[in-house]
Amino acid sequence: MRLLIDTHLVIWTLEDTRRMPREGRRLIRDADIVYVSAASVFEIAIKTSNSKLAIRIDGLTERLAAANFEPLPVTWAHAQRAHDIGHPDPFDRLLIAQAEVEPLHFLTVEDKLAEFSRMVVTV
Repeated sequence: MRLLIDTHLVIWTLEDTRRMPREGRRLIRDADIVYVSAASVFEIAIKTSNSKLAIRIDGLTERLAAANFEPLPVTWAHAQRAHDIGHPDPFDRLLIAQAEVEPLHFLTVEDKLAEFSRMVVTV
């Protein structure tokens, strides 16, 4: 299985927190490849700079690589597909669009995102 993980799961994996659902850990561990979107890195950077998130931003990409995550750039096709997704959060909209365009299973803890795409897998 090829996965794209949402920003919550990225943070929880890096922090090795108990908030990460057991099924999420299993799916990530057993996946053929796990992507982290540039959009998630951007969201983390914004929330860190606004003091809405307390995570060490320096060395973030190195920690992601050490966790065996692959980078997923944002492309024009991703941005264009995001236009048609009716979710109000632009980051969630873009992540769903990326999952649909690539295609990838989009792993999230947000149940409500499943209504926007068949590519969403909720844990």
